[in-house]
Amino acid sequence: SIFYNANDFAQDVSSWDVSKFTNLFNAFAYTQMNSDLSGWVLTNMQNFGRLVFANTTFNQDIGSMTLGASLTNLTYFYYLNTTLSDSNWTSTIVGWANQVYNNSAPYNVDGSNMATSTGLQFDNSASGGANFADAGEARDYLVGATAGWTITGDTRIN
Repeated sequence: SIFYNANDFAQDVSSWDVSKFTNLFNAFAYTQMNSDLSGWVLTNMQNFGRLVFANTTFNQDIGSMTLGASLTNLTYFYYLNTTLSDSNWTSTIVGWANQVYNNSAPYNVDGSNMATSTGLQFDNSASGGANFADAGEARDYLVGATAGWTITGDTRIN
């Protein structure tokens, strides 16, 4: 909860080295921050839950963020985030699915209520990236038997 409830956190954190962190639970919860996190490398991250919980400004595609094999928790990641676009949500999940597919990890990530937000929608018909015919197939891979992720809180469209 390092920056929990920091009302206006207008800092660029895109170049932070978080590769040794294991826990960033609640780091930017209730904080108004919209920095690009796509370059973060989460080599040792286990608990990444509630990162931007109730953040009403965060709207980024973080699908290219490097996920480490030890990641287990993404619960409530975007919970109550009312500004995240459907496009960025879809692209994030597609990016993560392609990483998991290519790296055979991380598996069994708990993303319960990860996308619980006001009207957040996952677009099944968007691009699935390099490994999947469409975004729906990518998401199905993540929540399927092989990857074993739990993703809840959004509505699937198209």
